[in-house]
Amino acid sequence: MRQDKDVKSIMVPLSASKILVIESRKNEGLDIIPADHEGVLIYTVDMTKGQLGGGYETQRRIGTTNPTFEDAALHAGDSITVEGVKIEVLALDISGDTIKISKP
Repeated sequence: MRQDKDVKSIMVPLSASKILVIESRKNEGLDIIPADHEGVLIYTVDMTKGQLGGGYETQRRIGTTNPTFEDAALHAGDSITVEGVKIEVLALDISGDTIKISKP
C-alpha cells in the first residue's frame, strides 16, 4: 500500500447497486507482485451480493489466461469497455498511471 496521498483507485457508478473499480497495482507494500503483473486492474462490484457471495468480477485484458487473474491488469496501450465505460491505459510509471475514462 502506497504511503502517499495520490489517487490509487477510481470508482465509477454503473447503477444504483453496481460500481466499476479502476485500481493501480504496483509491487509495493502488501501487494507483492511481479513487474509484469503491475498495471491497472479493472473490476466490477455488485453491492447486492456479499463479498463471499461473488460480488466482485475481475475484467480480463485480452490475452490473459491465469485462472487467479494475476495477469489481468491492463498495461500501457491496453483498453477495455465495461458496460459502456471505456478505460484506456495511456502510460504506466513508478510514480503513477495515466488513464482515460470515457463513455462513447
